[in-house]
Amino acid sequence: MNRSERARVFPAGLFAAGLAILAYKALSLSLDVSGSMVLAWRFGLLDLDMLGILLGIGLLVALPRRLLRWPLKVALFLITVYYAVHTVVLLELDEPMSLFDLGRYLPEWGVVQSFLGPGTLLVVLLLVGSLLLDRRLGRGQYLALAAIAPVLFATGWMLTSQAPSDIRKYSLLQLGRVAEAWTQSAPAATYTPGQRAYYATAAAPPAEIPEGRPDIILLIVESLSSINSLRTSGALDLVPQFDSLSRAGTLFPNFFANHAASEGGIIALLSGFPPLHYPTASPLMFDEFATQQAVIHDYVAAGYELEFLTNADLSFIGLDRYLEGLGVHHASGRDEVEAFRMAPRIVQDAPSDRHLYREALRRVDARRQADAPWMLVIATASTHLPYTHPEDGPDTAEAVWNWSLERLGEFHDALASRGFLREGVLLITGDHRQMRPLSRDEIQRYGDSARARVPLLVIGQGVEPGHIDERWFQQADLLRMLPGVWQRERPLSPNPVWVERYNRIYGKVESINRFGVFDRGNGGRETFPVRVFGATLDWTGARPPGYRAIEARVHAQRSAHQFRRNGAGLGCASDLPGRSSAGDELASVAGRLEIIEPGTYWFRAAETAGLCLAVNGAWLIDQAPGAAPMQAPVELAVGTHVIELRYPAAGSGRPVLEWVVPGDLRWRWRTIPPGALELGSGSEMDTGKQ
Repeated sequence: MNRSERARVFPAGLFAAGLAILAYKALSLSLDVSGSMVLAWRFGLLDLDMLGILLGIGLLVALPRRLLRWPLKVALFLITVYYAVHTVVLLELDEPMSLFDLGRYLPEWGVVQSFLGPGTLLVVLLLVGSLLLDRRLGRGQYLALAAIAPVLFATGWMLTSQAPSDIRKYSLLQLGRVAEAWTQSAPAATYTPGQRAYYATAAAPPAEIPEGRPDIILLIVESLSSINSLRTSGALDLVPQFDSLSRAGTLFPNFFANHAASEGGIIALLSGFPPLHYPTASPLMFDEFATQQAVIHDYVAAGYELEFLTNADLSFIGLDRYLEGLGVHHASGRDEVEAFRMAPRIVQDAPSDRHLYREALRRVDARRQADAPWMLVIATASTHLPYTHPEDGPDTAEAVWNWSLERLGEFHDALASRGFLREGVLLITGDHRQMRPLSRDEIQRYGDSARARVPLLVIGQGVEPGHIDERWFQQADLLRMLPGVWQRERPLSPNPVWVERYNRIYGKVESINRFGVFDRGNGGRETFPVRVFGATLDWTGARPPGYRAIEARVHAQRSAHQFRRNGAGLGCASDLPGRSSAGDELASVAGRLEIIEPGTYWFRAAETAGLCLAVNGAWLIDQAPGAAPMQAPVELAVGTHVIELRYPAAGSGRPVLEWVVPGDLRWRWRTIPPGALELGSGSEMDTGKQ
């Protein structure tokens, strides 16, 4: 054996760790989905490309170049650690972990700790120990592994790209998304003032307040899922206590969550909108919806006092900012209630739901003599993953749900004994479906809509006990259409909307432009998928009946949210000559735009200055000073076109205009050159710099 052969030391321990992670992930997903190991091979194939990368880096480590050996080995170790973290989160929450997620959640160390069980230290020790396990390779072994690595990579990439989206999400490395993240995409149009005005007629109506303004308790049970209720789904019997309680009121088995995570469910319920992303917004959902008009504002206008109570951390991912933005009168969480601060912390670094219900009853008692109607929103935490029994029982789904729903039953009985349910209303639903892979039982029972199915139970004044109401209803319409609970013949939500969970992955916001629509006509078995891009909307498959009305409602919501986020703009169509809609003085300049190539041109201001921009008399941009830059397309033919700018006279001068021209594959924003743009003041024209 020569010297170079002796130097081929392969990091077999790290590669074996990666292989073990793949096997564990595949077996766990197969057991969750099918209850057996028959699908393990299918899930394992999705990460063959990752295995190929680990093998390839390992072979580079084995090269006889000592200067590169340890840097490459450390890089391989970090990649393996991230693979392990990604797998744990994926299996616990049924959602992939991105680096953006890590940045958001690591500061919430108390919550992160709840996911670190006794085996965490063992896994860490095994990963560190794998650094020390090497194997010397002969020349033939090295060449054989070098041939296998690209085959693994190519096979995994091909199988992942061809897998359905509900399977593909379980792959760590999705090269299509990596390529998308590293290429510049087309600019997305913002809504114009004219579009906002046009779609305003389709906007959701104000909330209908129940007759007599009863007190309302909205109880949001973490991960309460329809499939686990025998009375709701006819499938599993995991929550018999809930089924028993459901006979005390009216059960809606066709109730739909609008999102896969707690923040989306809370936004849908309290804001009264599916949590659709809108132009100029960031992916931080609580922050972006905190400034929007919400359905609970209509309850405040009707005299309601609003209160939010949870045993979780209010500051987690910005919930406190959202509630403050909505103007909730009183919001209390783990750190605001003395009894919570003194109690032991369980899952989500929160005290158990027993303490939450006790505090809620204390507040019910304190409201007995109040004149104003009251809405109390309660969000539980004890059934959050990973399942951890609050009182030393087994850490299984069955035991945790039994314990939690026993506490819920006690809470209901305490409300009934206090007389609350004679004049008030108790609404019980889930924030989202359980964060586990879809099982065969769910897919067979519900089809595509399985991921959105949560039950709704209504108990209280005027509600018929034991009734099952088969009408379709979604979270976003619950408080907006609450009187419809008592109006049996009235349609509620014939087309529930499911918003794909979006976040920043590979440096790019992923799935921010996708949602689906369910239709009662096919029982929700198939989704009607939609892609929104800026101010445009495209059905990527078949369209449901009444799709034009659905489109109008989506555009009305997104355009209103965009303008509310960025202000009302300057008021391009102001009737006051030389004035904005707020009465501020505007400078105005008109000119000519010379087009030598036909096609779609995109326009924006180069800075966040106030700007109104019209081309050929149509207002494209109405941007308030300091707001996120608006950008808009217009189709232009060869020739001369009329352009007009209005901007604050007291500002820093005329804004610099940028455009993207047809055929620019890189979608680069460039300052419009003087040869293409001539601007003047009044009848005087100039071709100088803007």
